[in-house]
Amino acid sequence: MKIGIEFDGVIANTPKLKSELAKKFYHRSIPAGMFNRELVVGSKLLSPEQYENIENNVSYSKDTGLMIEEVEDSIKFIQKLLENGKEIKVFTDRGKDGVEIIKEWLNSKGLNLEVETGRDMEKLDIYISDNLERLKSLIGSVRSLFLFTWDYNKHLDTGYSVWRILSWNKLYEHIEFIKIRHEK
Repeated sequence: MKIGIEFDGVIANTPKLKSELAKKFYHRSIPAGMFNRELVVGSKLLSPEQYENIENNVSYSKDTGLMIEEVEDSIKFIQKLLENGKEIKVFTDRGKDGVEIIKEWLNSKGLNLEVETGRDMEKLDIYISDNLERLKSLIGSVRSLFLFTWDYNKHLDTGYSVWRILSWNKLYEHIEFIKIRHEK
């Protein structure tokens, strides 16, 4: 079984680090669960330039990027999936320098995983993202799609083709169910 997982917001708790940087740089208290461009800039909590500065610090500053905490239990369950023979690729929108930071972060957690920038998603059995639009673009080409839920995407209607997931534990249970269903 081939599984694609987005790094930011699914494996790494990027929203939390962005929230901390908003406080540090701009003295703005923005809850991590609400930290996405549309909400933060659209609500005028940060200017587009301020948001970009935070985004670039998280994605391209090695010192900052390596400080990202994992999404609760992500590493534990990725290791379990690997132990159970699943093939996992990590996906990101970051450029080359950002990919190198992700690889280093993953290696520091004991994970030597391939990091992709958006190619070959159609060859996956499962894809997990916090971005509903990305998931919708994969309907029909990836068998099972999961939206990792944050406050910033709770209000979005996933329809019938995308499953909403609240935790890594629940995600793992769904993947095991899919495995059993497809082995029959």
